Amino acid sequence: MFSHERSGTYFYDVVEHSQLLARRCFLVMKNQLRFNICNLASSFVPDKEVENIEQRIKASISPTLAYACRYWASHLGLALRSDMLLTLLDEFLCHRLLFWMEVLSLRRELLAGVHQLLKIQQWLEVNLLLSKLVHYIDDAHGFITTFAMNPTLQSTPHIYVSSLSLCPCSSSVRKNYRKQSRGLLDLKGSLMEVRESAPLAVWNTGLGKIYSLALSPDGTRVAIGSSNTTVHILSAYDGTAQVGPLQGHVGYVSSVAFSPDGARVVSASFGSIRIWNAINGTLIAGPFKNHTGYINTVSFSPDGTRVVSGGHDCAVRVWNAHDGSPSFGRSIDHVEPIYCVQFSPSGALIASPSVNHTIQLWDSRSGTPTGPPFTGHTARVECLAFTPDGTRLVSGSRDATVRIWNVFDGSPVTSPLEGHTFLVDSVTVSPDGMRVASAGNGTVRVWDIENGALIAGPFSGHDISSKCLVYSPDGTRVFSGSPNGTICVQNVRDGMLFPTSLPPQDVLIGIKSVIFCPENANFMSSDGYGSLRIWDTIDGSYITSPNKAKIIPSSLSTLSPDGSAVACTTNNGNLQIVDTINGTPVAGPFEIERSELSTLSFSRNNRAVIMGYLDGTIKVCDLKSGNTTVGSFMAHHKRVSSISESPDCSLLVSHSNYEMAIRVWNIVTPALDLQLFSTSIDPSSGHSYAAVYDGWSIREDGWAVNNSQHLLFWLPPDLASAWCSPYATLAITKAGTLQVPKQKLFVGDQWTRCYIPD
Repeated sequence: MFSHERSGTYFYDVVEHSQLLARRCFLVMKNQLRFNICNLASSFVPDKEVENIEQRIKASISPTLAYACRYWASHLGLALRSDMLLTLLDEFLCHRLLFWMEVLSLRRELLAGVHQLLKIQQWLEVNLLLSKLVHYIDDAHGFITTFAMNPTLQSTPHIYVSSLSLCPCSSSVRKNYRKQSRGLLDLKGSLMEVRESAPLAVWNTGLGKIYSLALSPDGTRVAIGSSNTTVHILSAYDGTAQVGPLQGHVGYVSSVAFSPDGARVVSASFGSIRIWNAINGTLIAGPFKNHTGYINTVSFSPDGTRVVSGGHDCAVRVWNAHDGSPSFGRSIDHVEPIYCVQFSPSGALIASPSVNHTIQLWDSRSGTPTGPPFTGHTARVECLAFTPDGTRLVSGSRDATVRIWNVFDGSPVTSPLEGHTFLVDSVTVSPDGMRVASAGNGTVRVWDIENGALIAGPFSGHDISSKCLVYSPDGTRVFSGSPNGTICVQNVRDGMLFPTSLPPQDVLIGIKSVIFCPENANFMSSDGYGSLRIWDTIDGSYITSPNKAKIIPSSLSTLSPDGSAVACTTNNGNLQIVDTINGTPVAGPFEIERSELSTLSFSRNNRAVIMGYLDGTIKVCDLKSGNTTVGSFMAHHKRVSSISESPDCSLLVSHSNYEMAIRVWNIVTPALDLQLFSTSIDPSSGHSYAAVYDGWSIREDGWAVNNSQHLLFWLPPDLASAWCSPYATLAITKAGTLQVPKQKLFVGDQWTRCYIPD
């Protein structure tokens, strides 16, 4: 039917009918899509816990609408450019994108939606269309990918409640849809200003340190090698386990790689190499044992018939991938351990680091050098990658530079790519060969391979260096793994350049104490060098005083403001308040639960004692009744170093020198009005502390929940780590600042009020 000669009058013109079908899909979605299409009553519960959810979906989403939502992009991708289709696409992206996501989320077809937008990206590129639509599609793709790759996908209302509220300010999705919303979480500060540089997703694998990572050729699976001696294969869309654990190694798995057809995975560890079936996890070949010591790197040849490896024994070996026999009967010996080795795309060459920080190319069939080494690096070469056409070689080194070499003569293509502040752990080349991504010191940078210019980044995500980095097949994302056990998925669109977040880390190092200034608007910090800094309690900005600190309260202030009492610990580890004149107990003992005290302070009005603990928690106890009035709440991820209270007793400022963070807490009136807190108490009434409802917390998966485990909203790891607790109104961390203004949120059974109809 697709041949005019064979079918005659029954001929099906794909291009013509695709245009018609795309137009009909847009029309169906315009007529049938709407906000909260399945009338979900609450944002507190996951979709799977909604009563009669399958019946609701069937009743609310017609088969015609389901088809249109699932396949509109497939039809549009086969159609020719027309002004009508461009107008329909623009209207869809500006007015119905989130409604479309609702349908896909409820029908569990979000990944299909991600692929549909990729098809439209390609269609727009082929047709050389206006940059505005390309930008809209890029932003829509990033938005749906972020929602689909994170725990937000558990609850459809959080397309609005969580994802839209945290959408980067520069995104067209935010610009088009925030104006039709209200009561969504509104956070400010430098961490929000650089949301576009944050990872699309961060997956905590719980599998120990990740030493190696590989992406399957089709981009659907991620293989990781970890410190627990196993190999796991995960979904590249949500990080869930697909295959594994693959067991057999006796040490940490230092390197993994997929075969070109994606059917096999090769892994290396202490002294052995194994090849696994990537579908069912069975051992296909190995162990191959000729290396002595750890094997640091392993990869397949482009035709999948050979495996190359390099190890601590200073040898490069080439193996038959089927039986493990040596390809040319000997190893390629070096004088230093081998940390990276790569086949060229043709399979004819092997690249490896060599003596004196050089790089050597070898004939992969004979093991002989093909020419003189490439010279330029001033420290050990850590990573190598060929361009897809095999004409260039990219290297990263401990000298903190990335270099691009001409494979034929070893000459540099560009000047060294500089920007990393420490060693470059990993490099990867985009599928089109036009970009280089490099990882070092917890950041990822993207460079133009022709001129060496930085075109995107630096992107943050890992707390420590990433040992493995790989592009997705479509070139839109970069996957990285880290020894802290996390996998980051990063959107690396060109032109995404970001300044370093404030404040500089050095101002958070060595702080000895913090204290409020006479008015509530500022607090002061002092460090071990005598530097005084005055901080704004709202936005975290600061000035450094020209004066040196002379008298500043110590981090352990035990004397009450009026001098009448002193706080001290008893023999059994409790806290006792005693009279400074006669030593008699006047309050307490207060039980010190969970952890040891690290700092304490009296309230300004002598009515309470504020305690900070080694585990990072803060608790406030009323001296008269002995009751806990605030806490215990998690204030820092490590020990609390010092605490100070504002003059009106409404705010606390705390700092942790071990976390390098300062936070300001409102302990009377929470910044977020969720209608989940007890009634606030006016400090002017004589009570300094309200019995603040302490039932909500931020879980490890990023969900902010209350005592009933209701899903209030979701936070990505960088924001969850900075915010730490619902009481915080300002966080100043080494990654940046986060402000939490006073606001009322529409969540739970009020969530539908967040949408403002046209």
